[in-house]
Amino acid sequence: EGLHRLALIDFQQGRHERALEQIGRALSLRPDAQSLNNHGLLLAALGRHAEAVQSFDRAYTLDPNNADVHINRSTSLLELQRYPEAIESCNRAIGLRAACAVAYRNRAIALEGLGRTEESIGSFATARLYDPTLELIAGLELSARMRICQWDGLEEIAASVLESVHAGAYATPPGQILTIPSTMAQQRKAAEIFCRRQIVAPPPVPFAGQRPPGKIRLGYFSPDFCNHATTYLSA
Repeated sequence: EGLHRLALIDFQQGRHERALEQIGRALSLRPDAQSLNNHGLLLAALGRHAEAVQSFDRAYTLDPNNADVHINRSTSLLELQRYPEAIESCNRAIGLRAACAVAYRNRAIALEGLGRTEESIGSFATARLYDPTLELIAGLELSARMRICQWDGLEEIAASVLESVHAGAYATPPGQILTIPSTMAQQRKAAEIFCRRQIVAPPPVPFAGQRPPGKIRLGYFSPDFCNHATTYLSA
């Protein structure tokens, strides 16, 4: 119990590797389902989703009726784009906790990943019914409906997105809000919310002092420098 508390403190303060060590020590003493679930969550926070799934699998063998294990497993499986397995985990979670909004949302995302957008809309709608404040749910449902030109109820969902953004909730990716009538202020706020949730600010660059005279050399960094037309044009 003490190691779990230390790991939680380390995790909350951003010391993820140290938290992982603490949970590892706890597992060596008592490998129970909760410890394995927490171990998986820490691995997922570090982006090590394949290892996280292994921890969730071990937790499942010890406690197959733990809905949280299935939900967390589905989240890591989504990151790995292992969509059929993610759907299976979501279905298990829903079987154990019928009103589980996160499981419905994750299942919808997995269905979309498999190109089954029309099926995904039902799961998105159910997730939003159970928890209208769930992260990204309104924006994801809006996107799915627009993708297959399902216009029924679209105005109500769009209004829900704008209300959530106004309240400071993480309701939609910033690009999605551009597809509905919205003000520049709403678009900016959606982008600010996204950046606070998804982007970790780098540490400040120390001031180098007075630079010598001469040309200034600039570097340009962009996510377009991958398999993108800009890359080939620059080359």
